[in-house]
Amino acid sequence: MRLWLLILALLFGGCSQPVGVKAIHPRFADIEEGFEEPAETRLDKVYPVNMPVAGRVGRIELEPGDLVRAGEIVAIIDRLSLEKDVSRAASRVDEVTARLQLQQDVGVERSAEHEARAAMETLRRRLDPLRSRVDTSRARLEQARTDQERAERLYRGGYIPQQEVENARLAAREAALSLGSAQAEFKAQQSEVAAAAVRVETAAEQTARRRSETPVLEQQLQEARAALEQAQHIADQAVVLSPITGTVLERAVQGPQEVAAGTTLLQIGNVDRMEVEAEVLTGDALKLKPGTPVVYALGGDRPPLLGKVARIEPAGFTKRSSLGVEQQRVRVLSSLVNPPPHIGVGYRLQARYITARRSNVLVIPRFSALQAPDGSFYVYKVVQGALARQPVQLGLRSDLLLQVLEGLSPEDLIVEAPDPGLQEADIVQARE
Repeated sequence: MRLWLLILALLFGGCSQPVGVKAIHPRFADIEEGFEEPAETRLDKVYPVNMPVAGRVGRIELEPGDLVRAGEIVAIIDRLSLEKDVSRAASRVDEVTARLQLQQDVGVERSAEHEARAAMETLRRRLDPLRSRVDTSRARLEQARTDQERAERLYRGGYIPQQEVENARLAAREAALSLGSAQAEFKAQQSEVAAAAVRVETAAEQTARRRSETPVLEQQLQEARAALEQAQHIADQAVVLSPITGTVLERAVQGPQEVAAGTTLLQIGNVDRMEVEAEVLTGDALKLKPGTPVVYALGGDRPPLLGKVARIEPAGFTKRSSLGVEQQRVRVLSSLVNPPPHIGVGYRLQARYITARRSNVLVIPRFSALQAPDGSFYVYKVVQGALARQPVQLGLRSDLLLQVLEGLSPEDLIVEAPDPGLQEADIVQARE
């Protein structure tokens, strides 16, 4: 068949000059398949050192790149205003405590109430003899009036002289006066007892009022102590400490100056835990898994860095390409193996993710294979000075090489980079 192909080539080609092509033999080599994406170095966690309270921060001497240890002083806040707040809060606690102690001391009120009750009981005891006197005076008055009526009857009957009637009348008047006097004294004593009862009630109300104000003062004391604790806590934060052992990444405030609470003073991170972040097309991300090798190009003649995929974030996002095309991407985080000291945070790298590797397999140059309209691939094989179209089945594909699974052997001679104008049966002059 190859002979017939050559004959046909000679017949149709006539006496035209053969086309010069560069030809090569498939060879055995190692091949890697992967893809590239721009990436950027970052830390797995950055610790912001924020202003704990509003105040005046002193000069921060630390510079980006300086090493700090956990618990090391990185900034100092002016304590004067903070200590004044503590002093005011402590004074408030002392004031409320004194008022509470005074409020809880109801000895004077209790003494006044006791004295009022004792006086009232004394006055009440005096009522009994006065009541007896009133009863006795009333009985005497009734008896005197009875005697007077009898004397009046006897006198009218002529049985007693007028003097006895007068005496009876006088005795009745004296008994009435005695009863009135006893009743007046009894009522006066009752008034004194009532007044004493009012004094007892007033003293009891004063004691109860003092006691009722105690919970209010106790609440005020609790609030004052909480304010003192808060003021002391804030004052204790006047010395700002580093949360970790790491490197100063950024100094946002140098000072001295007034700074609001929550303002970031420094950014600190552990550069030993540096990682690389890239936004990868979701279709490419499906080829990745934790542990996938990564090669980072630094540009120029600097040697590349090595790493591995650490994790792939679970959620993708939409991003427009430079051509305005919407793409679905996902963040891929990778490690750096032995990063050199000159690689800092936020450095741009070109990451190549190695999704597959094969060793000692048959390969051809990437541009040796052409794609047919049906999606299959073929090469031009040089057979006795003419081109023969040879279908091939490809495996891994790198930037420069293609793995050949079927269709070629190392003894075959193929065109290294066929021109678009070449056709099957063209007469060629191959040069290796």
